[in-house]
Parts: sequence; structure tokens; C-alpha cells
Amino acid sequence: MPTFYGVNKTLQRTGTTAKIEPELQGGKIHCLVDEYTFLTTEAAADVIQLGGMKLPAEARVVGWDIDHGDLANNRTLAFGTLASAAVFMAAADCGAGAAKKNYEANGVAGSLGYEISAGDGQIPTLTLGGGAAAAVKVIVAIFYVCKG
Repeated sequence: MPTFYGVNKTLQRTGTTAKIEPELQGGKIHCLVDEYTFLTTEAAADVIQLGGMKLPAEARVVGWDIDHGDLANNRTLAFGTLASAAVFMAAADCGAGAAKKNYEANGVAGSLGYEISAGDGQIPTLTLGGGAAAAVKVIVAIFYVCKG
């Protein structure tokens, strides 16, 4: 039976000078968590900044969760950063009762491994579509590793 190897195992086996990025192998997972409870004053295209800190420059996002209540019909959330509003999740319908979104609707590849490359880091954001929903809580957790 043949043996097959992933990219990093191949690099290790062949002694290639290409370096496996430290945040991909043996990195320490950090977690940024925040929550927001909607009022009735939010409108479509309003941005909610999250985190209390920036995702550090050169951090690599390895996963995230959004947990929320029913935002009512025709209400969406996009999840990203100030630099790119939907880099983690394009606007997704959040009006069908309590829901939990893990990664992108079209698969994990779009956001998993996303690297924060701009400037000194990025502030995570939620962008509301379709108006406000009163007293609904949204909880966001972002898991990432840093170089070094």
C-alpha cells in the first residue's frame, strides 16, 4: 500500500530549504471573544467593531464561530475586518431562529488560514444588513496563531 504525504511532511522529508511557517506548526492558539446585543437603532450597513484589541499583524486565523439569536426576516451579518468587511463570511441570512455559523457557507477554505497582513493588525467587525433587531445577542470567537 503506497504512502502519501502532505505538503509539510514532504518538506520535512526532502530537507527542502522552504521553511514551514511557525504559525502553522506548533503555534499557540489565541482566542478573541466579544459579544454585542442589538438595540433598535442599528440600520443596514452599520458596522459593529469587536474585540477590544486588533487581530495582530501576521496572525493567521484558523477558525471562528458566530452564535446569535433570531435577527428576524431579511437580516444579514457579514463578518470581517475594517479592511475587508466580508473576508471571513459574506453577508449571511441570520433571520431563521437561533443559529450558529461556523466558517463560510461555501466551506472552510475561504477563511481558514486567512493571514492578517495589513499594517499593525486589523479590528474584527460585523456588518449588519436589513436593519436592526432589538435585544438579540451575537457572540463571536476568533481563533488565531501568531508568528514566533
